Amino acid sequence: MRVHVADHPLITHKLTALRDRTTPSPVFRSLADELVTLLAYEATRDVRV
Repeated sequence: MRVHVADHPLITHKLTALRDRTTPSPVFRSLADELVTLLAYEATRDVRV
């Protein structure tokens, strides 16, 4: 199984904020939504259309 590590600074920043126990729930949900978009982009970056 191949594993891809997304080391983009924006992804790293959002993951750090998600891991912070003091992040309020609304901010957590917003960060999770933004992170899903960024990770979807990373996952499909090499897909040919």
